[in-house]
Amino acid sequence: MRRLFILLFAGSIAISASIYYDRMLLLLFLVPIVSLAIGSCRKISEKYLAGVLVVLFLAIVFGRSTYFIKSQSGMEFGQNSSIEGRVASFPSTKNENTGFILHVKSLGEKVQCYINISEYDVQIKKGDVIKVTGIGYAPDRKRNPGGFDYNLYLRSKGVYSVFYADSQSLKLIRRDISPLLKPIVDFRERIIDEIEDKMDKRNGDFLKGLVFGIKSMDDDDSRIFTKGGISHVLAVSGLHVGFIYGFLLILASILKMSGKTSFIFVCILLMLYAFLCDFSISVARASSMAALHQLAKAYKLSYDTLNALFFIGCVNAAVNPLIVYTSSFLLSYSAVFAISVFYPFLKEIFSRLLKENWKKPMDALAITFVVQTFTFPIISYIFNGISLVSFILNLIVVPIAGFILLTFMTAMPLMAMFDVASGTLMSLFDRLADLCFAITESFIGHGFSYITVPTMSTSFILLYYTFLFSLAGYFYLDIRGRKAALTIWICLLWLLIVPVHFFSNNLIVTALDVGQGDSILIEAPGGENILIDGGGSYNRRIGEDVVLKALLSKNIRKLDLVICTHSHYDHIGGIVEIIDAVNIKHIMINPLEDEGFEILAERGVKAGSKIVYSKEDQKIGLSKDINMTVYYPGDNTIYLDANNSSVVLKLIYDEVSFLFTGDIEEEGERELVAMNKDLDSTILKIPHHGSNTSTTEEFLALVNPEYAIISVGRNNRYAHPSDKTLERLAGEGIKYLRTDLNGAVEFVTDGEKVNIKTYIEEHP
Repeated sequence: MRRLFILLFAGSIAISASIYYDRMLLLLFLVPIVSLAIGSCRKISEKYLAGVLVVLFLAIVFGRSTYFIKSQSGMEFGQNSSIEGRVASFPSTKNENTGFILHVKSLGEKVQCYINISEYDVQIKKGDVIKVTGIGYAPDRKRNPGGFDYNLYLRSKGVYSVFYADSQSLKLIRRDISPLLKPIVDFRERIIDEIEDKMDKRNGDFLKGLVFGIKSMDDDDSRIFTKGGISHVLAVSGLHVGFIYGFLLILASILKMSGKTSFIFVCILLMLYAFLCDFSISVARASSMAALHQLAKAYKLSYDTLNALFFIGCVNAAVNPLIVYTSSFLLSYSAVFAISVFYPFLKEIFSRLLKENWKKPMDALAITFVVQTFTFPIISYIFNGISLVSFILNLIVVPIAGFILLTFMTAMPLMAMFDVASGTLMSLFDRLADLCFAITESFIGHGFSYITVPTMSTSFILLYYTFLFSLAGYFYLDIRGRKAALTIWICLLWLLIVPVHFFSNNLIVTALDVGQGDSILIEAPGGENILIDGGGSYNRRIGEDVVLKALLSKNIRKLDLVICTHSHYDHIGGIVEIIDAVNIKHIMINPLEDEGFEILAERGVKAGSKIVYSKEDQKIGLSKDINMTVYYPGDNTIYLDANNSSVVLKLIYDEVSFLFTGDIEEEGERELVAMNKDLDSTILKIPHHGSNTSTTEEFLALVNPEYAIISVGRNNRYAHPSDKTLERLAGEGIKYLRTDLNGAVEFVTDGEKVNIKTYIEEHP
């Protein structure tokens, strides 16, 4: 059967997704996959062979998926311990923290290890056997809507634990690397040392990313290329391998190598480059495809790009099925698929519309357009943004990057041997890196250059790709019955989309995990969206990395109201970060604080938001007779401090109610009680992160909640929540949840019942 590997690959995704996400209904996708594989064969013997191959492959994937998903680490988490192992990956340093995979023989597993060695003159190399002391943890699944699933990412590498080591405990046992690989490792280290010694840090990080895929660049500098839509330049991908492969073919032609000799020559050098890049997914994929292409040429065999692509994908899926969910795999494979399937269609249109002298210049633009169009759902999921200048930058910066890559790769042996030549060449690369930054920054300096986009739902993604394939003529609608089948399919997709977005009666309240801070998102059934606080940290972009991603993952691009309970940075810092990215209609601030809101108010007014002050008994009406009332501070409340002047609100939906309390402490609670408000609520947001200065017995008795949510950071320096508060909640029989342990907590109610979803649960 032609292109059987596409079906096998689709089947592997259905199996691994069904096991990891515990949705066995996804296995129903195997029925049409197996049917198509067998039904497309003409001869009975071919049907039997296809059936056996499909069942055998899917059985292997099922077994491997179960192994990688259900496997548990043998490490004791949360306890100080020592481990000894062999460094199994090239160490990568960012923000003074060095990360690497350590193969621990005593555990019989690989561990993701992080260590701060900035103050110690110890260089860790691949192949070193080391001993370190520290604390191990289980890697998290995603902690927030739209968050990063670190557990899935590490499992795609066969890693089930994270170990944070004490730098002072590092002990080098021995250098233990194969004599065959040692010169290559030493050569790589020498080149990296040359880059770090003789180039500006930003430019050096750029070059290390371009050549070896090392992610050491500062986040702010990385965002420059992300907003330019050319972040693939910094992650060694098929683009880089394509440059090198083309150069090697030219070199083989100049040297007049035979087909078989050229095949061996290309394979050896591409494998060497893949090793230098630590066999990253995209490099391994591109190198394997290049090797298959050369093999086909050497032995005069037919070569089909899609067959080669999905054959390699099937091999990856059989080795570790979870690898297909990594961003590098998705982007790499979808880009090649787009070029193979849709580029010929677009090229045919150009050939009809354009004059001959315009066709070649438009080819590069057409490829960029095809790749960006096809990968848009993936880009919206990973980056939540799309660059409007990427078409131009891909035509300008990518060729410069390709020149740097090829020149650098050619000059590496020279730089390793002659220091004078190294200095001259590094100066050249410094200037070229400056040029790449300057060009990219000049294009992204305009407000229209980059726009945020929401994450597409599964139904919208299916509808999107249905439209693309229909447009390109891949459904053969001239065949009888195909138009009716396609129409029914599109109607079914719309039936899945419309009720969720337009006919839901559920109120959703999500306490986001923003670390040591507060942020609560309210989604009313009528489409109104309210955010109470936005977290904030001086060490992390909480607004961009957590709050904005959560909003976009829920397709929220407009906030009707943002309520700032008080001016502390762990409550308003994230709001300042997202003001320019989200349309905020009103910003409500605390009337008792004269200072602390200046920057927020200034940025808000500039972005078009209206600044309003909270007022006692102020009503905020929402759809479906849902009401929110401001309880505190009252008209006669005297300012004590920022915490005790926090805005307190009650949200009521029929029989279910929420009390949001900011950071009020004992003094604020006492005054709130004295105001004789109806505090009785179904769900209580515990004040001040569960500190021992809040949640007094009298206050808790009046609220009398069934559930409580504590917004608190893991291992925070304040020791929140206090044991005293937890004991009080347990003593009252109140079920409490914590963002440090449960991740984001989502309350879904129809006004009668409450369903609770936590993003961190007891999963492998």
